[in-house]
This record gives sequence, C-alpha cells and structure tokens, in this order.
Amino acid sequence: ADAAAPASVDILAVAESVASQEASAEAKCTTVVGTLVAVGGASKVIYPQAELESGGSATYLCGDVNSGFEGNIALTCTAGALKGNADSCAPKSCDGTISVDVGTQTATVGPDTAMLSGTTRAKACSSVNVAYSDDFLFSCSYGTLTADISSCKPGCLTSTVVTLNMSGSSQEWRPSADMSSGAKETADCASVNNGYEGTVEITCFFGVLSVNMAKCQAKSCPVGTTFDVTLSGSTAQVSTTAVITSGLTGTIPCSNVNAAYSGDIIASCVQGIIISSRVEGCSRQCLTTDTPLSVELGGSTAQVTPTANLQSGSREYDRSCGDLNGGFDGVFSLVCANGALSAEIGGCAEKNCGPMTAGVSVTAEGTTKTIGATADVASGDKYQTLCEYVNPQTTGIVEMQCYRGELSVVSAVCRLNPCEPWDFTIATVDGISGLAKPMEQILSGNTGVGSCSDVNIEYSGTMELGCVKGLVTVTDTSTCKRTCSVYASSVEVTLGSDRYTVVPADRIAHADSGTQECSVVASGWSGDIDLYCDDGALSITDTNCTADPCEAGMPVTATLDGVLGYAVLISTTESGKTGTASCNAINPRYTGNFTVQCFAKRLTAGSMSGCMSSCDSSVITTFVLDGVNKTVAPVSMIVSGESASQSCDTTDSGYTGEIVLACEQGSATVVSNTCAGKGCTRDKLASGASSDGILDSDFDVENATINHLDTWNVSCTTVNPLYLGDITMQCFAGQVTMDLSDCGGPCAKPDGSSMVHGEFYTTNCSDINPLFGGLVNNTCVKGDLRLDDSQCLPGCGPDLTRT
Repeated sequence: ADAAAPASVDILAVAESVASQEASAEAKCTTVVGTLVAVGGASKVIYPQAELESGGSATYLCGDVNSGFEGNIALTCTAGALKGNADSCAPKSCDGTISVDVGTQTATVGPDTAMLSGTTRAKACSSVNVAYSDDFLFSCSYGTLTADISSCKPGCLTSTVVTLNMSGSSQEWRPSADMSSGAKETADCASVNNGYEGTVEITCFFGVLSVNMAKCQAKSCPVGTTFDVTLSGSTAQVSTTAVITSGLTGTIPCSNVNAAYSGDIIASCVQGIIISSRVEGCSRQCLTTDTPLSVELGGSTAQVTPTANLQSGSREYDRSCGDLNGGFDGVFSLVCANGALSAEIGGCAEKNCGPMTAGVSVTAEGTTKTIGATADVASGDKYQTLCEYVNPQTTGIVEMQCYRGELSVVSAVCRLNPCEPWDFTIATVDGISGLAKPMEQILSGNTGVGSCSDVNIEYSGTMELGCVKGLVTVTDTSTCKRTCSVYASSVEVTLGSDRYTVVPADRIAHADSGTQECSVVASGWSGDIDLYCDDGALSITDTNCTADPCEAGMPVTATLDGVLGYAVLISTTESGKTGTASCNAINPRYTGNFTVQCFAKRLTAGSMSGCMSSCDSSVITTFVLDGVNKTVAPVSMIVSGESASQSCDTTDSGYTGEIVLACEQGSATVVSNTCAGKGCTRDKLASGASSDGILDSDFDVENATINHLDTWNVSCTTVNPLYLGDITMQCFAGQVTMDLSDCGGPCAKPDGSSMVHGEFYTTNCSDINPLFGGLVNNTCVKGDLRLDDSQCLPGCGPDLTRT
C-alpha cells in the first residue's frame, strides 16, 4: 500500500532549509520536499515516499488527492526541485453492485461489466421485480454507482382482482401468475355467461387490469335446432337448416310444414334458443290439379291450367295467345296469388298481315292477278298497292284491309297509264337536245305542256307534249323564246358622269322583268335597276340608283407638311358634300381638321388650311431675363392656340419659378415668367482670372446666404498681396462671379523687384536721352509701368549754339 504523507510538516521551515542549501545539480528531493498537485477539483501538496536522487522519479496515487480518481501521479526530481504530473489521473469507473428497490422487491444488482465515469447503462426492471417491465438506468460518477428506476412500469400480481360483467352476469378474475405491464391473458366468455361464446382478453397496464370483451358474442342456433310451427291448422316440428346468429333471424321452407305452401318461415334466435317463428311469408301454391281458369279473348273463351305447380307471387310466362284465340299473336302469363290463379293477356294482339299472308285476286283493265302485302299490315289497317302490279299498262291504287291475319280487297281503281311529270322524251330546241317532261300529269290520248328550259337552259316558255299509254311525245316547240342570262345579255347605264355595264342578277325569262343592285354595277351606289327581257334582248325600264354617303370612320389619304398619312372621316357626309378629318392623324405636330370631298362612298382630301402646327421641343424662342437673352423650348408639345407652363430651370438651372409659353402656328413666345434667380450659399466658390491669366484661385463666400444679384467687395490682396483695389463679387443665378477690373499691379522694376499699383520711382531723363535733363516719374498702373517724362528738359551741349 501507498505510504501516507507526514503527519505534520512545517512548510516554512522546509522552505528556509531548502533556500539555505547551496544550489547544486546533484541536490536530492527529500521526503519533506513537496509539490502542489491538482486532480479534478481537488488540490494537495504531496511528498515522495522515499528520497529521490536528482533525475529520479516515483509515483503517487491519484485517489490520495481526489478519491473520485484512479491512476498514478508521476513525481520527478530535478536539482532538488520536486514536480508532479497528474495527466494519467482519470475518473474512477464502477464495477460493483448496489441495492435497488423496484415496487416491493429489493435486489443487489450491478452492471454486467465495469462502467466508465459519466456513462449510463440499462438493466431490465424485471431483474429486480418480475412484475415490472422496461429498463432502469445505472449511472457511474467518479466511482459511485446509482440507479434510476423511474422508467420501470409496474405489472399486475396474482392478488390483483378484476370483475368481468356480461349481460347481467359477473365473475371475479385473478391472474394465474404475476403479469408484467403490457402482458395479456384470456378467459372463456361462457365462464361469465353461459349464453355467450368466445374469449375475454385481460391486459395489464401499469398495475391495472383492463378487460376487452369484443370477442365475446351470443351463442348462435346451430343446424338442426328444433321448434314447433302451426300452418293452416297443421302443427309440425321443424329443424333449422343453417346456423342462425343470436339476435338475428333465419328461414325454413314453408313446404316443410305443408307441401301446398311456398315461401319461408322466419325463426328468431337468442343465445342458442329459437324463441319465436312467423309464418306470414307462407303462401299457398297454384297446383296443376286445381280447377282450370276460364280466359276470354276476342270473343272466345278457353280453359287453362299451369303446366307445373306455381308458387304464390310467381308467374308462368310465354303462354301462346293463339291457345286462347287463333286470330291473336303474342304471349300471356298466368299469375298465382296465395292459391288464386289469374291471367295477364295484355301481351295478346290481333294477328297482323305480312308478306307471308295469303294474297287476294284483283282485276285491272281485263287482267286478273293474285297479290298480297309486301310489308307488315296491322289488323284493322288498310294497305295500298299499285294497279301496275296487276296490269303494267294501268295506273291507280288497289286498296286491301287486314283483319286478324287475313287480307280482303276494299277497292281497285285502275286506268290506262297517263304521262307523269317524271316521264320524259328527247326534244330539240335551237339545236340543243334535252329531256322534255310534262309539267303536270297528261292523261293517255291528251296533250299538255313541258318547260323549254328543261331542254335548253337559254330558252323559256312551254312546248306542247302528247301522251299515248304513258309515253311522252313532242308536238310543238315554236313557243320557246330566248332568255336573258348573266353571261349572254347586257345593257349600259349612266351613273353620275360614268357609264357602266349592267347584267341581270339572275336569268330573266322571255317577257319577264328582273333587277340588278346598283352596288353590283358600281361601288358606292345603292338601289335597284329594273330590267326587261324580250327574246334574249335586255333593256332598262327604270333606274333607281342613289350615290352612297361616306360613313364616319372611312379612311382618307393625305399629305401634310411632307408627311403622308391616313385619317378617318369624323362624321357621316352625304355624297357631293364636304366633310372633315383630323390633321393630327396625318401629322402628329398638327391639330385642327382638314376638308374632304365625298362622292359615292369615296373620299378625296381637300383644303389643309384648318391644320394648325403645334410647338415641340425643336421650336426655340428667346426672352430677356435679368438683362440677359435666354433661349427656351417647350418640354412637351403645345397645341397651336394654347399655352403651357414649365420650370424656369429649363432655360437656366440657376432659376426657379415658371415660364408660360404660348404656341401659334408652330411659333412659340414667352407670355410671362416668374423666374427668380437662386441665391448663393457659403459652400459656393467663385473663380476668376485677370487678363494676364495669373488669377486662378477659389474664393469662399463669407456671408451665409447671398441673394440673387447682390454684390460685395473683396480686397485684391486676397489674390496677390502686390495688388491694390477691390474685386467686385456678385451672386447671379446661384453662381458667384468676380469683376477684377479694379485690381491694380504689380509692376516689375528694372532691378527685378516688384512694386504695387500706384507706387512710383524716378529715373534720370538722361537715361532715356543724354541730351535731356530732369527726372522721369515711373508709375505702376494696374500692372502697367507708365513713364511721365513731362519734366525732362533739353540741355546745352558743345555742338549747340544759344539763341
């Protein structure tokens, strides 16, 4: 075992002792020399268990510093100084057991294998108490093992009781063994109530027993369950032929009680017992041995019986109506109603006649023949056929009648064949051959007429036709006259000042009238032209043509100021009258209307004098603003005769207010303006230069705000200390301007120095001309050195004579 640290150590004394020792690389670490080590959240001064040579090492248990840790602290000695390294210390794991309580049971349990500190591990709750389900959790913290059983779900013990209730019966039930939560057991439903079958399902939920009786159901009545039934005075014992569910009903054939009856007996089952039966569904049958039924049809009576026993409410179908009366077709039905037999004869109908019915004898113009119906004929109806089927040279109608499948002749009106409108012969009119047909029936041996146009479309009128035993003959075509057609006949007409060719709208027969629309002859005209045809010659009997007006919206082409465009008529204008159209539609720069002429629904452009030119941005005008000529143009189009306002900054960005421009025939003028120049603020700068280009500086405006046109002076020395005078500053339309004209100097002296404006110096006149005496004044005037030699006087030299 590890040795314990000294019971009592005077650290100060040890420190003084160590400090008093002479430093040596060979110094040892004695058992009284310690070092402070931290493990987890605990710190402790530890000592070697034996003296260590310099460079030697030893270990110290981590648990002696912090009981929740395991492993060793590494101790090293260097020149008498002890150091400890706790990097190998780790939290203690858990590998033991603890006592755990689950419900009423206690057990000593632990994890199957060691657990690292800070981890958890699940274990079945049933390992402590078999009546509990799910898992509880082991937790390991620095070697201490704990258990959390909050997730364990309680089960149900054999002492737990639940009452089973079923249709008035009840019984207590207990588990045969302890049940875990979620476990299930079953019980026989009959053990609770003998009238039921199936199983009861009991489930344990967290110590509570829950009952589910959904699978319990009342007992059915099995096949062969017997009971007594009375039917029509007879009582018999019958058995069920199928299982009947409790609470429901089943059926047994009525014939099981009485063979003369059909239908079903209804039996009710409750918990395996037939408690009642009903015979309302039993009905007596109609037997083949019963008395026959008398049935009357079409005046005849017949006796009938079913071909087999017929149940009540049923029918025997498809009995032939001919069995009741030979003059009838169709089928009838026998109906049985509780032993009473009846017949439904609505499907019986008198026999019709048809192609298979025997024919009758008919005579036409001496010829006799047997004929019949070629189609079905209802009994009582009449049937007609042509006489030509009896004698091909005759015409007329043979009428027959059908009665219960037999034909008889009612009448036969036959005569020799006439010529009908569908009969024809070949005829020729003006060299053209075609088919000539009677316009109406012509009796044999008589004459009639046919249409000339049937033979030759270019002719009208009628020709004479004859008829011999149905054959058509042509007797005379001289009455056929030529028609006036669209492609063969025409005539001229004058509309306005123009002549036009008129043709008929449709073919006009000889000696007949027709019309043609004026609009077909000439566009722009309405009405009709009346025409007359005389054997192919067309003539005009009346002209009723009227020139059409020009409708509003009709287009017209015009050129305005070199621009070709389209406009529309503003309002409907009568032919021969003048209308108007918009100038703007031709040229967007113009307003007003120009005139157009209308004639027969046609328009031509007239005078453009009504068109007024507008003013757009290309139209520039001038006006005077603060004594300065300014130019301005409309920012948007102004219609001629109107005015518009726009901002003053459209002529000069230094102005505010509005300018009113007026437009007249493409020329703009300034009517009025409220333009005001913008002021100058302190942040504005002014620039200027004198004529010699040396002034090129920016000047701050000293005033906070300066009104438009206000002036002030700034000393010229602000530009150049050699300059005298004042610079005149002015605010104009938001900009600062300078007038440097009053700034004077500097001037350069001959010796290279400078002099200011107004300064002067003197030189001898002889410097200019050696014959003169006196002084010359040299004055600096605004940078210009001016010489005043008015004081120079000529002197006397050796070459001059005095006078």
